[in-house]
Amino acid sequence: MVVKKAEEFCLPVNDFVIRSALLKKIVVANGIDEVIRQQKKIGNNLNQLTRLAHEGRIYSVDLRELLEEHKLVTEMLGEILKEVK
Repeated sequence: MVVKKAEEFCLPVNDFVIRSALLKKIVVANGIDEVIRQQKKIGNNLNQLTRLAHEGRIYSVDLRELLEEHKLVTEMLGEILKEVK
């Protein structure tokens, strides 16, 4: 029974038992890996744009695409948080 529950929460059995014994709430945030990947992508794009601006290679940037991507990632995060509550 404990092994099955630990698997449901994607935790090693010992972590599940410790958290349960300490009456800690166990939450599985499905989809968080995708959100992290997207946030890293956005951060990388911003870093590249910043570097180009500091080098004087660009002076004006259209950030609409990046802002749209940020909006989608924020919505994904919102959906994950709804599951956690």
